[in-house]
Amino acid sequence: MISGAVLRSFTAWSIHTTKACSSVGFFGWFAVLALTALYIHWLFPAGFIEGTHPYWGAQNQDITQYLAGFEAYFREPWHWPLWRIESLNWPFGTLTTFVDAIPLYAAILKALAPQSWSDPNPFGYWVALCLLLQATGAWWILREAQVRSWVALLSLTILLITFPAWLYRMGHISLLSHWLIVFAFALILRGKRTNRFPAWAWTALLICALFINIYLFCMVALLCAAPALHRACTKPLAPFLYWVLATAAFTGLCIWAFMWPLPAATGQVDFGFGIYSLNLLSLFVGGRWFSHIPNAFSPEQHFEGFNYLGFGLMLLIATAALICLWQRLLRNQSKVRPIQNTNLAAPRHHPSNHRFLVLILVLMCAYAFSNRIYWGDQLILEWAVPSWAQGITGQLRASGRFFWPVGYALIIYSVIFIARTVSPQKSALIFTIVLALQIWDLDPHFDRLRRITPGANPSIIDFKEWQSLIPQESTTLYFFPKMKCAQHSQAIDTLLPVMRFASHTQRALNTGYLARYNPICGQERAEIAQSNVAHSAYIFVDAEYSAGTIASLFPVSWQVQCSPQNFASVCTAVDSTKDKR
Repeated sequence: MISGAVLRSFTAWSIHTTKACSSVGFFGWFAVLALTALYIHWLFPAGFIEGTHPYWGAQNQDITQYLAGFEAYFREPWHWPLWRIESLNWPFGTLTTFVDAIPLYAAILKALAPQSWSDPNPFGYWVALCLLLQATGAWWILREAQVRSWVALLSLTILLITFPAWLYRMGHISLLSHWLIVFAFALILRGKRTNRFPAWAWTALLICALFINIYLFCMVALLCAAPALHRACTKPLAPFLYWVLATAAFTGLCIWAFMWPLPAATGQVDFGFGIYSLNLLSLFVGGRWFSHIPNAFSPEQHFEGFNYLGFGLMLLIATAALICLWQRLLRNQSKVRPIQNTNLAAPRHHPSNHRFLVLILVLMCAYAFSNRIYWGDQLILEWAVPSWAQGITGQLRASGRFFWPVGYALIIYSVIFIARTVSPQKSALIFTIVLALQIWDLDPHFDRLRRITPGANPSIIDFKEWQSLIPQESTTLYFFPKMKCAQHSQAIDTLLPVMRFASHTQRALNTGYLARYNPICGQERAEIAQSNVAHSAYIFVDAEYSAGTIASLFPVSWQVQCSPQNFASVCTAVDSTKDKR
């Protein structure tokens, strides 16, 4: 009896150990995390993840906005709603959402990190976390797809953590959270494996995406729609409706607690739809193999048109498509056909999860193209946006980003298809060739990140010099012109450095480099008159205001002293009538 119990225990331990050491077990997860950690160490220069690299000191880049917004939020006491920042766009305030400070991450750090943090910069760690979660998503996807292949796991991991659009996106920190899209595909496969809709897992992912980036939230919500529609068509509707209502109510409660009401001048629609869109040529141009094509892009499309897949991935997709076509041809030539189920109530007569997913991906691809389709610098098709859709296109204006889920779907399902249908030896050969070509083709992007420096973006203002110039009691800065009110200067070179200075020295600023921000222009005189002169300093961009114009903006009774500093005149004032009293 003892020997039998020992044998059973040993057998159970052996089975458990075998599962843990498989590609879809704990050891597989540990392996992809270790691989990704080595990749992070190789890809980024020293000090980048820790936040000490000079890259983070740039004063006129997108990262300047994120750091300024995060530090302002981190230093302030809690407000209602919980993501409110009072010191930017003062006195109306703004939200962490509008400074791309990754609201969920910022709130966690605000709650847990000590306020003694001298120069808070958590974004390098977020970049590393995103890559680790991306690798976790690769392991989770193959676990749900029940593909037990180390070659497939390593191949999918490498393809996901080297996704070209992710590499190109560096600098837009919240948009690096592509793992949300990868996790959505894992939940789709989980639902297919278990034949159940993982309702509360989807709720958690949707809330998480909502509190990281609105674009990624919309992508995850659309991907969630595929299994949700399949669930609604194939199973009793009442439980599903309960989940929909509960999720909607919980989401509304979270928005009310963290974001509502929106501060004045924020949350407005903006231009860009049809400009920041998917360029047809960008799918094929962007690596070492296809990099030098004259007139490859329209001058107005900038970076959002970048959705290059990579030469290795294009080869993988073509290989999977050819194998699928070959199998269909063989099936059609077979003399013996399987007897098909004629029961009209059978699940095959319902729209499948797969068909809904394909439909959603096609719709996202169409939105990515926008209403102006370009091939390189040639506009080949254009149509007017209907009035009912302008609210959506005004908010989700960078439509080219909606191709990302399509790109990830092509990677994920190509790897799964080849791993399932091709022999291990042949699939290993295919994956090896694909990875070698992909890494070789994307080498310019790896090199760009490995050598990332702010050399082209030197410091614009000296914080210590400005600190000595502005009295300590001047706790509010009035910057003119406000964002989007300038005619002869660029806010990225004037307002952004001042915004970073204001947050670093814990001062309020009457404007800000904010998303979806549309202030009322031409209100300088009224704002200055209403300000607390004893606790304010006034900054005027030289390209917009002459000395005489600046003097005319202050009340007659104020004695104004201005000093030229870099690109601006920094002024302080004293109300002489109050002094006489």
